[in-house]
Amino acid sequence: MSASTAREVGRRVLDPVLRDQALTRLARATLKPQVNTWSPSGVSLGGAGLAIMCAEFDGRLP
Repeated sequence: MSASTAREVGRRVLDPVLRDQALTRLARATLKPQVNTWSPSGVSLGGAGLAIMCAEFDGRLP
């Protein structure tokens, strides 16, 4: 992933409006919306996962 792509991904997932829009689209597109719920402490779909991603980007990007 290029640095510019990583920065854009980070910007989008940290924007609460864009994140909520994406989660709404995910709920409509999946056959099991009850599985895809936001959790602040969740790694796969939550704030903890965003923190891990941001730490990785921070460590790798100039």
